[in-house]
Amino acid sequence: MSKTETPIATSNKKALDTTGPASTIIAPAAPSDAAPAESGEKALSTVVSVASNLNNLKQHPVWRGCTDTWKDGEIGGWVTSTENFMAPVEVEVRFLGVVIGRTTTGELRPDLAKILGFPINAGFRINVEEVSEANAAVLTAKLKALGDEPLLAGDAIEVFITDVDARIPETTGFKVREIDPKQILERIALNQHYSFHNSVVEIRDRLLATANFVQTGSSEVKILANYLPQFHPFPENDDWWGDGFTEWTNVVTAKPMLPNHSQPRLPADLGFYDLRLDATHEAQIAMAQQYGVTGFIYYHYWFSGKTLMTMPVDRHVEKKYDLDFCLCWANESWSRRWDGSENDVLMAQRHSKADDDAFIEECLKYFKSERYIKINGAPLLQVYRVSLMAKPAETIAHWRKVVRDAGFPDLHVSMCETFGLTDPLEYGCSSSSQFPPHGINVKEQNDAYPDLDPKFTGKVYDYAEVVETEMARPAAQHIQFRGSMPSWDNTSRKGYAGNFFHGATPELFQTWLTHLVTEARANLAEENRFVLINAWNEWAEGAHLEPDRINGRANLNAVRAALAPEHLALAPLAPPVDGADDPLAETRRYVNGLINSNRQMQALSDAAYSVRRPPQGAFIPFEEGLFERVPQAESSAVHFDMINGGGDSGHKILTLDKRVALAASGWLRVAAASFRRNLPALHRHHRLHRHHRRRRRRRRRRRRRRRR
Repeated sequence: MSKTETPIATSNKKALDTTGPASTIIAPAAPSDAAPAESGEKALSTVVSVASNLNNLKQHPVWRGCTDTWKDGEIGGWVTSTENFMAPVEVEVRFLGVVIGRTTTGELRPDLAKILGFPINAGFRINVEEVSEANAAVLTAKLKALGDEPLLAGDAIEVFITDVDARIPETTGFKVREIDPKQILERIALNQHYSFHNSVVEIRDRLLATANFVQTGSSEVKILANYLPQFHPFPENDDWWGDGFTEWTNVVTAKPMLPNHSQPRLPADLGFYDLRLDATHEAQIAMAQQYGVTGFIYYHYWFSGKTLMTMPVDRHVEKKYDLDFCLCWANESWSRRWDGSENDVLMAQRHSKADDDAFIEECLKYFKSERYIKINGAPLLQVYRVSLMAKPAETIAHWRKVVRDAGFPDLHVSMCETFGLTDPLEYGCSSSSQFPPHGINVKEQNDAYPDLDPKFTGKVYDYAEVVETEMARPAAQHIQFRGSMPSWDNTSRKGYAGNFFHGATPELFQTWLTHLVTEARANLAEENRFVLINAWNEWAEGAHLEPDRINGRANLNAVRAALAPEHLALAPLAPPVDGADDPLAETRRYVNGLINSNRQMQALSDAAYSVRRPPQGAFIPFEEGLFERVPQAESSAVHFDMINGGGDSGHKILTLDKRVALAASGWLRVAAASFRRNLPALHRHHRLHRHHRRRRRRRRRRRRRRRR
């Protein structure tokens, strides 16, 4: 599937009042993706013009935006392109020249929407606490060198559009905001100290707090996996890519970008199959049934009346295979870049009102199949890029009428959450379907892998971080079908320019999927209790449940395990059932579930530790003079109640390996002393027994009282 947005028509509306007309900005040079993270700084190069208002949208410059928010360490603003207001934009934020991180626009800005006349998710936010460990050390040294002098936000903070190396201008109010260096130092120290531990605790609590489970013995959750039909030759592909081209052509040419990068991904049990053979399709159906996959979501390629690659879904209907299915309209143009762009188009998708209306007539023959997935009788239809349609809400209303006239009670259209889309009701859809890696908000991790191929220009992400983030995602305010992916890696298609999620394992996939299954039971009605997986066979994107030569059937086993009744034990104990033979059955179920939950949390923790541990081990270097030794007053006393789980048995030397955590608790009495927080001496993996959040709140209250 493709990964970029198509330009839309611009509009010339009243300007947003920020800092004035276009600003000429000195932009930094784009760094090499293989550059070391230790420097944390960028060099200046080209001159790029950026406007901080919305005047004359049809004129130069193309990029518009400004940085306008500083609050409690959070930096915010907006940026968009007049060529395509709906496309997400990646920005890089720097503080005193040190990279804090990158983020993508996706926040709704009502002020911009009022001016443009349509909603726009052009806002971005990032907190200084998100700085990487390596860059935190660089930024800390700079802040300490400044002393107690306050900083001006306009001097300290820079935000750049990463794709074009353009610096975003700041509002006047933002430029004169004062920043206390001590507060920034404290925030960085606290975050580096406790962020990993707190995230694991939060996930644990969410797992154990989920309620409203169904009874044991069955699972009403239905697993639906996306199905790519491009594994057989057809004339158009022969013309575009050469005779005999299939998806396997890309798969076998993949190369690893890291020493332990899982490429190429080669098939195991099913081999390099050809979907022209009935036996291949039937083997896939049998395998899906064996491991709990309820249905396939066939990508449907329909271009103004012309269809491509419908052989598998047509066979499914004709032979009445015993597996549910539905369609996902892949409604974008095909291009040589594999991204749906309008450059070098192979097969154009023309979204006219007439074409969009005609599409639903094509679907009726599939809706009539007994195995087509329906919600209360309404066929389920996904639309991959609903924002490309000419008039989405009007068209979908027409589709529903056509489907009702054909004898169905209604049509259920689900908007795929792609390219920043989050609200299905805005487009007249009944629900939304997650489509990872779309919508995943994690930071690039290229600097964490010094062995990355120097020719690699794409991005590497941490799969374990994805699992953490997605498990902590709050519930949507509409019907949402959550989705997961066993892995994702498109370097087989894009080579050195591809992206991949490193560290994906079947164990982490099972942890993620189990959480989604649990959540579906709690949040969705039985008739639409779906969990989605990207994908059954997206081999060229590294997203497949089908067995490969590395993991075998482990990902399929993860699906079956996620649906197993033992996971229901995370629910609170149910009341005794009258006539039950074993009064301890529920207790055993509950305890076994806790054991399983702990196993999953341990897998998640181990994966995160192994990926994120720096080469120097658990300790970080510090400069001379960072700590000072203070003589102990005669009236002072200190006592440790516990050190690493043991009581204080007098004065002794405690030897710690680099991988051993330090946990200490106790008390102290100091006469006439003032306290000051220093930088952490240990890497953030260690845990100190303190009430972190309570102390943070107390410090904030004290600071507010001092200001008043």
